[in-house]
Amino acid sequence: MMGSNGIAWVPPDDLADKLELFLSQLMAQQPECELYLMSIPPVTQEKFEKDSRYSNESIRQYNALLFQLAEKKGIHYLDINSAFQDSTGALNMEYAEADGMHFKKSGYDYLYQYLKTHTAA
Repeated sequence: MMGSNGIAWVPPDDLADKLELFLSQLMAQQPECELYLMSIPPVTQEKFEKDSRYSNESIRQYNALLFQLAEKKGIHYLDINSAFQDSTGALNMEYAEADGMHFKKSGYDYLYQYLKTHTAA
């Protein structure tokens, strides 16, 4: 789940390139490791309104590249973005810290339950 903070200043292609290099190095060092690439979760509407660099539309663009990267590398992709959205596509306030992008305890609890049911045994 890398990338959430970087979306404000790292262009999508650059983030994908850097992550691909990181994954290649990790896969070379740990070839038997089962890897999961998680999507970047949404931000709250309030977060976007305060700082337009954090938009859920741009997060969807990043996530499309992350999905393509996971396919290219043959690793698992977890779409936590969809799991954390409210009816408008923004981060559900139930899970959001006051900053509008990080999870509070209930968000991490929900993520833990999600991971238990969406990962390979």
